[in-house]
Amino acid sequence: MSNNLTITKEEFSSLLDKVLPENGIVTHSNGLKRNLYRSWMIVAFKLALETGLRREEFMTLKFSDIKEGEGLGVLYIQVENFKVNRLMGKENEARQYKSIPVTVDLKELLIELNYEENKGKDIYLIGSDDKSSRETLLLIVSKAFSHFWKFTGSSKKANLKHLRKTYLTALVKHFGDKATMISNHSGIEVLKKHYVNSQQLVSATTNFKVL
Repeated sequence: MSNNLTITKEEFSSLLDKVLPENGIVTHSNGLKRNLYRSWMIVAFKLALETGLRREEFMTLKFSDIKEGEGLGVLYIQVENFKVNRLMGKENEARQYKSIPVTVDLKELLIELNYEENKGKDIYLIGSDDKSSRETLLLIVSKAFSHFWKFTGSSKKANLKHLRKTYLTALVKHFGDKATMISNHSGIEVLKKHYVNSQQLVSATTNFKVL
């Protein structure tokens, strides 16, 4: 059941309220303490929800990945499909990418991250000043979500992956079968076949809201 659960607007708001430095302390079985709080944590959770991307995907996004759709006048985020590229052994020019629409809420988040100032720069959206490796940050963001979620008092056993499930559920509810053009769940060949339409659909998602 937990694999299919989604997170409500109220639950997500409650989670963000709990992301505080004083709530970040976790005590391990050996007595050692660690603080999972990071100044970028709330933004990371929001980015995960508003893009529906996998952890590695949203945690490695850079401002240079944010594009303006040709002739559309809208923004989208170009994301490498790490999962597919690894399964198919694709490298360099052969790598596959997907386009994530910049909705109203996502655009507000990008503005909060100083998009205009950082437009086109090779700078991470999340934790650009953090001295830890990306691999370490990936672990931290997952552990932090589960840790802070406990403070919400929810009976749901949610983890970071459920932000993606929440996004995809909302996408399907809003677009029906056409949602696969954005989610890239129908396979590479189908995505290529519907490429033009998927770009048009990206343009139509400006009023789409996850929560």
